[in-house]
Amino acid sequence: MNTPLDLLCIGECMVELRGRPGAQDPRPMALSFGGDSANVAIYLAHYGAAGSSVRTHYLTAVGEDRYSGEMLDWLNRHHVGTESVSRITGKTAGMYLIEVDDHGERSFVYYRGQSAARQLFTDATPDAEEAIDGADWVYLSGISVAILTEAARAVLYRRLDSLRARGGKVVFDTNYRPVLWSGTAEARNVVTEVLRRTDLALPTCEDEQELFGDKDEHATVDRLQDLGIGEIAVKLGHRGVYVADGGDRTYIPAVTVAALDTTAAGDSFNAGYLYRKICGATAVEAARAGVEVAAAVVAHPGAIIEPHHLPPMPGCKVRL
Repeated sequence: MNTPLDLLCIGECMVELRGRPGAQDPRPMALSFGGDSANVAIYLAHYGAAGSSVRTHYLTAVGEDRYSGEMLDWLNRHHVGTESVSRITGKTAGMYLIEVDDHGERSFVYYRGQSAARQLFTDATPDAEEAIDGADWVYLSGISVAILTEAARAVLYRRLDSLRARGGKVVFDTNYRPVLWSGTAEARNVVTEVLRRTDLALPTCEDEQELFGDKDEHATVDRLQDLGIGEIAVKLGHRGVYVADGGDRTYIPAVTVAALDTTAAGDSFNAGYLYRKICGATAVEAARAGVEVAAAVVAHPGAIIEPHHLPPMPGCKVRL
């Protein structure tokens, strides 16, 4: 009997203002929403809504401002469940400005001091712990844990331990952003605590080099396997992906496209990989799906592209 599988993405979704560099540009900034874990949730939900038994939910906290409400509506329109999202009085949604140059590369400015998502796993978000208890798979990133208090991280660790004890899976992308941490030592300690609770790691090589000093992707896989992680896909940018599944290691080449906007390249790869993995694919098959999704996304502007631009994938019926 096929049973729907519930996948929970944890993190911060923010208001996005997008423009081009230069005050002389007369075009107004375009308003949307985004965030690494939210991008993953939306692409997963697209494939899950296309006839499979994968249901995608998002866990965050938002304010009671207009844009927080519009953000939830936006997630719902993309078939992402928001039933466990808390709304906190006196807080707002975080915001960032993004500029894309003529080569498709991005720069960001963040405004998240009053962001409600920073209160996840505190008394202000009573449904957060129960949301993990109701999930089969949990996806989170280094950004997801960077914004939390130390006490909230301890709550999260306990819930992840409980999830794995009953057979659930944890998927983690280090996604290192130095500005979110008090220093490298704090980031290393917290990220390692999450990695010790991870079943599938989806890091980026440059992040691992900056945070842990890894020489290359081989060193990253060695370190993560020493932590007990059984499946690893290291994103290598234009070089593709280095996949390790047990003792097997394989390079998967990137799909060559003219990149218009690299926003959400890693997030969309993660979503493609994770969807195929949940549907029973091998690590190599999942990685190939991930690079195809990422190639489609970077060939179009914005983090979230129209579903008809995405590569098709077979629907899956998950058997638990």
